[in-house]
Amino acid sequence: LQHFKGFFIQTEEDVFDPETATFMDFEIEQGGEVRFFYVLPSDKRNALVEIAIFSEKIWNEDQYDLAIEDYIDNHLKLKNWKIKEMEFGIIPMTNYPFNKHQGKRLIQIGTAGGQVQGSTGFAFKNMQQNAMEIVENLAAGTHPVSEPFLLEKRYKLYDDILLGILKKKTLVGKDIFTNIFKNNPTERVFNFLNRSSSIKEDLSLMSKLPQWPFFASMLRTVKNNLLRRI
Repeated sequence: LQHFKGFFIQTEEDVFDPETATFMDFEIEQGGEVRFFYVLPSDKRNALVEIAIFSEKIWNEDQYDLAIEDYIDNHLKLKNWKIKEMEFGIIPMTNYPFNKHQGKRLIQIGTAGGQVQGSTGFAFKNMQQNAMEIVENLAAGTHPVSEPFLLEKRYKLYDDILLGILKKKTLVGKDIFTNIFKNNPTERVFNFLNRSSSIKEDLSLMSKLPQWPFFASMLRTVKNNLLRRI
C-alpha cells in the first residue's frame, strides 16, 4: 500500500516559494519502509506538507501527525503555523489485472480501471488521459476502452519488476528513487513516471540503476507470468 497524510498549513510570515515544490524528500528515517515528504506551496504562506509511505500496513493516526509535525518544526524549521485542512488516502500498489473487469456496458475508470501505476502510485495524469481516450472512442463509435499497444504494455512489466524489488527488499526503495532522480534529467524521469517515455529514454534511465537486482526481478516476473498461463 501507499498511504499518505497531509496538512494544509498556513504561516504568519512569507516562507514558501509558490514556484517551487519539494518532490519526494527521502531525508527522513525510513524504518525499513519507503517514506518521503512532499511540500506543495500554493502561495507564500500556504502549502500542503504530506508524508507518503510504501508498506504492507497503514500507520496509526498519531504516527502520521507526529512525523508531519516533526518535519515542519525540525526540517522546514517553521514557526507560528497552523493547520487549515487535512487529507488522508490509501493507494493500492499492485500488478492486479484490473482490465479483466471491464464490461461491455460498464466501464471502470480510475483505480478500478487500472490507471494507478502500481510501482509508484502515480495516477492523476493517467486518469485524465484515459478519460480523454474514452470520450474520443465513444465519439468515433468504437469501444470505449482501446486495447493497449504492445509497447504500452511494457509499463506493466516495469511495475512488476519494481514491485518485486520493493516486496523482497533486494534494494532500498530510497536508493532506487534517489538514483533515478540524481542520474537523469527531470523531464526524462517524469516522462517515465507518466508512462509517456520512449524506449530510448527507458533504456537510458535503467542503465543507471543497479543491474543485477532488476535483472533477477525481471526473471522472477517472467517465470511467474509463464506459470500463470500453464
